[in-house]
Amino acid sequence: MTSGIAILRKISWPLKKKRSLAGSQESERKKSSTAVKQRKTSRHPSLENPVSNGSLEIVAPSTSDVEFKYSWPADGFVQQVKTCKADGINSKTFEINVNGILTLWNLSIRFWVDGQGERLANPFVLCLNLVGCRVKTKQDVTVKYKFGIYNRGSEEFEMGSSEKANLMLEDMDKLQSVGYKNISISDKHVNSGGDVLLSVRLSIICKEEESHSLSSDLGTLINDEKSSDLILQAGDRNFKVHRNILAARSPVFAKQLSQMEENDKDNKSELLISSDTSLLLGEETKEGNEHEEDVVSKVIGEEMIREFDPGTSSKERDRSMKKLVIPNLPSDTVEELLRYIYTDNSYNVDIFSQTLLMASDQYQLPGLKLHCERHLGENISPVNVAQILLLSDNYKCETLKKTALAYCGKKHSYIMKDSWWKIIEEENPSLFSEAISCVAPEMCDKHEDCIKKGDTRYQTEVGGKETYRKKSLMKKYSR
Repeated sequence: MTSGIAILRKISWPLKKKRSLAGSQESERKKSSTAVKQRKTSRHPSLENPVSNGSLEIVAPSTSDVEFKYSWPADGFVQQVKTCKADGINSKTFEINVNGILTLWNLSIRFWVDGQGERLANPFVLCLNLVGCRVKTKQDVTVKYKFGIYNRGSEEFEMGSSEKANLMLEDMDKLQSVGYKNISISDKHVNSGGDVLLSVRLSIICKEEESHSLSSDLGTLINDEKSSDLILQAGDRNFKVHRNILAARSPVFAKQLSQMEENDKDNKSELLISSDTSLLLGEETKEGNEHEEDVVSKVIGEEMIREFDPGTSSKERDRSMKKLVIPNLPSDTVEELLRYIYTDNSYNVDIFSQTLLMASDQYQLPGLKLHCERHLGENISPVNVAQILLLSDNYKCETLKKTALAYCGKKHSYIMKDSWWKIIEEENPSLFSEAISCVAPEMCDKHEDCIKKGDTRYQTEVGGKETYRKKSLMKKYSR
């Protein structure tokens, strides 16, 4: 193997030296064309410490919500842990204005103490606080947020998982804790001056009032007892839905429902034919024809009662409705899939992005698929790049695949060789070769042949190391 393969041979690819912190901070600020200088506020002076101003930017929305990113450089963090006399360290206040709702926020750091009452710098608690709100009437909202800390080596934020909090916003100037996370730091997060760079990404989702918009009205039809005409089963959950809406939004659902109707017609025809043996024998008597008409009217009448009689109980309606089973998707993913089908929005793409990508590809929903691709592309890291690369290839997401391959070329020094890379190498050698070519273009083009010979590169390496060790021992003791 040539240099490209050699780079990937190591289980943990070595780190390379990066430019100084000052340079990385400056470039990070310059990269964001939408960065907004933090406004100074005098309403809450007691909440502010003499720390560096943070920056607030609007992240281009990949789903239906606008996301805001606030970055806070906690200068001299290590020293402040020892000298700070207050309960902790607070950032400057930053403002977010969404749909006429002005909210004031800050980040704060709180410390753990050891058995002797001494403060610990590591780990610490990072908190998101609502400092104040300006709104005419009370608003019920959901706040989605996730914390991050800047990695000085890879020059990117290590973001945690997304969390949610429900809030009732009202006009006030009162500190309210919304969420927190324990954060552990290491040398890669702190520069020589003891500075750390923290971040939070958050979005505010206003719960829709009875505005009778098309999307909100259609959304209320999910699991509607009176109008639904189909049960969609996923796992142990049943969703009451509407055939026309599913068929209009997804060509796959349209085909499945069409086949279901054809089967129903065939079954009814068999029922009518077998109901009168005289018809099977070709004895078309007057009495037989009258009997046939009675059977037809009885069958059709029962169907009409089961489907359309308003007095029919809910259990009877459930028994009469056809059921379509989705065996390969989790129920919570199907719930998000239906929300998108009915409203053209999905508020939880960040939580279900991988399974929703599979679902959107399976049911041919290009809009939802694009949302999932964008979210995954924006959240690639050394830990998940292999998994995202494999997803993009499996579901023909060319843009996402290009993004993942470009990340491999740019950040290969920080990517760990984990089990996902092993799966790609063994099950999709051509994709593995593409990733290698992004790292080193002049690579061996016979990687697939190496795999077909029977031993994986891991087994070959282990065998080679063992042989070398035995030879060394033999040489040592033969002297």
